[in-house]
Amino acid sequence: MDGSRAPGSPGGTVDDLQSLDAFTVGIDYGREHATFWVTPAGQSEPVVRMHKDHPYDVAVRPYYVYPVAAPEQLLGYVKMGKAWDAQQTEIGAVGDMRKPQRMHQGPIVQHGLGALTPTRPGVRGTVHKVAAFVEDLVGGGLLTDHDVLDAAIAAHVHCAGPTSQGFELTRRAGVTATYEVVVRDPRVSRLLILAYVDCFNDHSAFDLRHVRATLSTNPLRNITENRRMKLEKQQRERS
Repeated sequence: MDGSRAPGSPGGTVDDLQSLDAFTVGIDYGREHATFWVTPAGQSEPVVRMHKDHPYDVAVRPYYVYPVAAPEQLLGYVKMGKAWDAQQTEIGAVGDMRKPQRMHQGPIVQHGLGALTPTRPGVRGTVHKVAAFVEDLVGGGLLTDHDVLDAAIAAHVHCAGPTSQGFELTRRAGVTATYEVVVRDPRVSRLLILAYVDCFNDHSAFDLRHVRATLSTNPLRNITENRRMKLEKQQRERS
């Protein structure tokens, strides 16, 4: 984490998020913001918002997580596969940050709970295996293209470990990404689940809006933002 805090109270409760055992996650992209909306299953209005005032691809800036009805109550932070509570205590991490393109493959490690390993059962996993075999034989790339698979077939991932049933994630079929989450173990941090959704969405799912946002983002923005964050930290330490 970068040590900065969002406006409003540094405290708050995670009950609005942690009590959810089934929810959808929708995403709103913009040139200067990215927002994940968490909506309980069977409802139409989101109850939790994960937001940053920076483009989606500016990974060095964290997301701030709030209840929609009480935006002054900070629930925690998510950044580059990691999750922290409102007091900036690390909850856990997804994958290996040294291999960002494979972070979504896990493991997902929550402190005090252990590791969860993502697996892809069902049709989508079978299609990936068949497509890879066909690609080796005839080449081409159409069948292994994320755009084609995501538009045609929902992706299902079960994240579980030796001591935990973890959670299940489904990306609905379509050219824009919407996720369904079912929590099988109430001990799993919903903030860490959101960190996994962010990683999966970034590296293992196609979204036409994400492509548009990426094309409008300065490729050097992460470097400039990282420098700006260091200056912000120095200023806070002097004050």
